This record gives sequence, C-alpha cells and structure tokens, in this order.
Amino acid sequence: MNRLWITGALLLSAVAVQATEQLAVAPVQYREVAQSYSVEGLVEAMRQSTVSAQIGGRVKEINFDVGDRVSKGQVILRIDERGVCRKIDCRPSASSRR
Repeated sequence: MNRLWITGALLLSAVAVQATEQLAVAPVQYREVAQSYSVEGLVEAMRQSTVSAQIGGRVKEINFDVGDRVSKGQVILRIDERGVCRKIDCRPSASSRR
C-alpha cells in the first residue's frame, strides 16, 4: 500500500515539474478586445407604409435608401416638374426657386 502512495506521489511530482517547464510566461497587459458575433436570422418591419404620388412624372431625386427611417414631412423623392407643367398651367413656386 505504501508503495502505491509513493508511486502516485512521484508520478504527480513528475507531471507538475514537466507542466511548469512547458508553460510560457507573459507580463499582464490591459487592452481592449473586439467582440463580434455572427448570427443568421430574418428581420421584418413592424410597421410599413405605402407611398404614392399625387401627380405622375419622372423621378428626379431620391433622398433615402431602402430600410432608412423617414420622418413625417421629410421629402423622400422629387419628381421632374417639366412633364407635369406641359399638361397643366404651372408657374414656379417659391420653394422650387430655392
């Protein structure tokens, strides 16, 4: 029985000595580590709106991108008024002269 304890103690001490010789040592440093997570999923809007124009014409300017949040009253696109002016009598408004 004593022989078993002595063999076990020698084996443990040999493993401990071997483990300490193989470990690399480095000084402690404070640094920021970037964390990122990659996930897959489906994202759907909770609220959607349909936008329509009161007049027809060519789109001259688009002021948003798909998925952008827009506020009430925000101009999201401009229509070329030249085609509309041919059909009706229109004069330049104060806002279009700016």
